[in-house]
Amino acid sequence: MKAQQTTKPTKGEMTAQRIMDAAEKLFARQGYQATTLRDIAEDAGLREPGIYNHFANKEALYAAVLERSLRPMEQRIARLLEAPITPAEALALPGEILRLNAEHPQMPALFYQAIQAFHEGSPAGNAAEWMLRLFAQGRALNRQVMPGDDDSVVLQGIAIFNLCCGYFLAQPLLRELAGIDALSDDALEKQQRLMERVMRAFLIG
Repeated sequence: MKAQQTTKPTKGEMTAQRIMDAAEKLFARQGYQATTLRDIAEDAGLREPGIYNHFANKEALYAAVLERSLRPMEQRIARLLEAPITPAEALALPGEILRLNAEHPQMPALFYQAIQAFHEGSPAGNAAEWMLRLFAQGRALNRQVMPGDDDSVVLQGIAIFNLCCGYFLAQPLLRELAGIDALSDDALEKQQRLMERVMRAFLIG
């Protein structure tokens, strides 16, 4: 059987990805307002006008960075919502989200920035709409399998979110305390097992 060929990204696509990688890092480190397109271009090894070949402006670039990371999460949760979720699927989901975050480990910083920017008119505030949609989806899933009242389900969802995302914010601390590389397969596996234990406790009630 002939192996399926994958399409090699074009030079333009690779450049766009490099720009988004730089933007993700700088938005996470400095925040949206303090990051300039010049900063991003320099980090990506480009001149600033080169960014406009791929993104109309800083807001469009910020939106693309969010889309790249959050769309796979939204799609995965949406697929689970198509049928009643099983306890096994609920148990595995936080680990899946952890692994998706590991592909873009700077993004959790943007998630927390977005939460702090609820109801602001800035692009960072608009990013909070993503968070609200994802939390609403997660609450719908958790409501199917977790015992307790609605407030308890929301609080448990927030706890899982912090385990999925706070882990990446703590990377420098993990290195300093124990020399742990948070992105190593071994560390991710241990964090995933920890999250499964917490989720199992929530499912039992």
